[in-house]
Amino acid sequence: RVLYLNLANNDEFMGSLNIISNVKDDFDQLDKSAKEMYVAYSDGVNAYLNSKDTLPIEFDLTNLTIDSWQPWDCLAVFKVRHIMMGVFEGKIWRSSLLKEFQIDKLVNLFRGYEKNNLVIVPPQKLFDSEELDATEYFAKALEYIDDLSEIDIGSNSWVIGGEHTLSGKPMIAGDPHRGLDTPSVYYQNHISCDEFDVIGLSFPGCPGFPHFGHNKNVAWCVTHAGSDYQDLYIEKIRNIDGIMQYQYEGQWAPLIQDVYNVSILNGKTVEICSYKTRNGYILSFNDDNTKAISFRYSATYEFNTGFNVIRQMIDSQNSDQMENNMNDWVDPCNNFIFADTNGDYGYINRGKVPLRDQLNAWVPVPGWDKKYDWNGYVPFDELPRIRNPRNGFIVTANNKIPDEDYPFYLSLDSAPEYRARRITNRIKSHLKKGKFDSTSMLAIHSEIISIPAQILTKEIKKINFENSSYSELQKYLIDWDGSMDRNYVAPTIYSEFRYRLNKKIISGLLDSDKADKMLNAGGRGAPAHLRTLSARFISYIDRNNTEYLPNGYENWTSLFEKIFMESCDYLIDTYGNDRDLWKWGNVHKTNPVHTLSDLFPELSDQLNPPKFSVSGDGDTPHNAGYSNVSRYNVVATSVARYMFDVADWDNSKWIVPLGSSGHPGSKNYADQGYLWKDDKVIKMQYSWDVITKNYQLQILKKK
Repeated sequence: RVLYLNLANNDEFMGSLNIISNVKDDFDQLDKSAKEMYVAYSDGVNAYLNSKDTLPIEFDLTNLTIDSWQPWDCLAVFKVRHIMMGVFEGKIWRSSLLKEFQIDKLVNLFRGYEKNNLVIVPPQKLFDSEELDATEYFAKALEYIDDLSEIDIGSNSWVIGGEHTLSGKPMIAGDPHRGLDTPSVYYQNHISCDEFDVIGLSFPGCPGFPHFGHNKNVAWCVTHAGSDYQDLYIEKIRNIDGIMQYQYEGQWAPLIQDVYNVSILNGKTVEICSYKTRNGYILSFNDDNTKAISFRYSATYEFNTGFNVIRQMIDSQNSDQMENNMNDWVDPCNNFIFADTNGDYGYINRGKVPLRDQLNAWVPVPGWDKKYDWNGYVPFDELPRIRNPRNGFIVTANNKIPDEDYPFYLSLDSAPEYRARRITNRIKSHLKKGKFDSTSMLAIHSEIISIPAQILTKEIKKINFENSSYSELQKYLIDWDGSMDRNYVAPTIYSEFRYRLNKKIISGLLDSDKADKMLNAGGRGAPAHLRTLSARFISYIDRNNTEYLPNGYENWTSLFEKIFMESCDYLIDTYGNDRDLWKWGNVHKTNPVHTLSDLFPELSDQLNPPKFSVSGDGDTPHNAGYSNVSRYNVVATSVARYMFDVADWDNSKWIVPLGSSGHPGSKNYADQGYLWKDDKVIKMQYSWDVITKNYQLQILKKK
């Protein structure tokens, strides 16, 4: 909003949703205690602003002053943080494929979750369903998809029950995976008063601990559920005497229009017009304004009761209260894990998932047809949940939530089981030796074995190369166990091989241009599809199923030989013959970039935190996903790691990749990164007798 660089991409998208008007309506409907929390937070922000002669450096650089912080601004911060975590981009991606390719080509690209892969509910259950068949849905979409105009538009957690811990009480650990924002997306926070004493990770600009934290009785954490609570509608539009109208069930109604101004750089303002139909806010019109795309989203469609829940969580006294409080949670849909000092622990898939036609799940649908309306939400009592399971632990890693018997639609896409499988294997392996303590819980954060790497290198080892230069490079993989260690060369060879393998297979299924677009796209549309499709390639290769084998190759081995040589040639050309330069840590690094550093390159060294070499990739619990565009620049990683010990809160640990301050000049701006990169953690001090022995005091004086 401050920079407003040509109102591009997300700026235009957010502007069309008129977030401020939306959150003002939300705030008006909140209950008394929630309102008091947001008002008190805003009062605190404004008290600080009024007491200081200087503001953070970002305001000096942009020559801006800050308006008074309003309670609904807190809601806007939270809502904007999560809009892009939905699945609507996948529907745009599928519709773009449908416009370019025949249905018989596309059905092979959308087959759903792999059979015999882990689901979350029931615990340790393997998915047992036949492959999806999208033929019916794609055929239906073809009846109207030409009306669609082009629009520009991961985490782990685990809880171990008390029967498997030395303390006899549950222990929770995990790490959220996001882009490495600067300053950090999560702020380490501890707030205590007569009513509550809560510690955890909060969002700067929004009070409470909606994702990770504990009070004196209950701990909680989340991973992203990937549920589908965002739909796109194609709208029929007409202009009658200057009044824009849309059609629904044969009747025409005026678009709801709102005009407002946004402050931008150098004191200027830009006027934005937002339009709304009964289905939601319009994202884009076609060239002649006869069609539009509207966006229905659970968090903006009606009053968002989830902002009450953020306050209620703080007061929860046990697992029952915490779970019941989730009845009003709206967005984002999370895998929500909790544990209390009584020894109870559990899981619930919290959030509102609408009930609607199955076609809504696949592509944008006709906004003029009531068949595609929302008809309530999945009932709270029917949401997937677990309590004190017999196996003694729960694992969530963005993998599929319910098994094949679950009666409601939640989502088409989910992460492959790789991370969930590795975490599960680590837990089972440790339980054969003994019970968990804080050290063994935290050790799971360091898990860097890649299941896809193990499968692909097993096939690469079978190749007999005549050229000694290739056979020498093959040796790096011979005894490799799939560990994406930053000190190894093998992960670099494997990663380049896998990129080229995906491109070759997808080019055969579609064409090279679409393959490039899929491999190099941003957002959550094409990349999510690539993740699912690539996992299916791995599964087929592991079973020697040649259905996806490109034309011109006799078997997977013949394809692998060619791809391996191409990969090695690229790496030699790029990094030379010094194999130290090939080590994963030399090419696979974090690159946190401050929002203003591109505008003020002379200050980038002060604004940008240091880069670090890291182990892992997007398939390992120690997560460090990278971009194909700027291989192998880390674009998603653990933006916090934590472990909550319910038996002894002072034994809990945490770490963030930057620091506890958002000020580039602070010594705490990025100091934790040096520990984070080596998988170390710091104490999460909770008891005040412990805190008073270790604190640093800063008094904020009035100006």
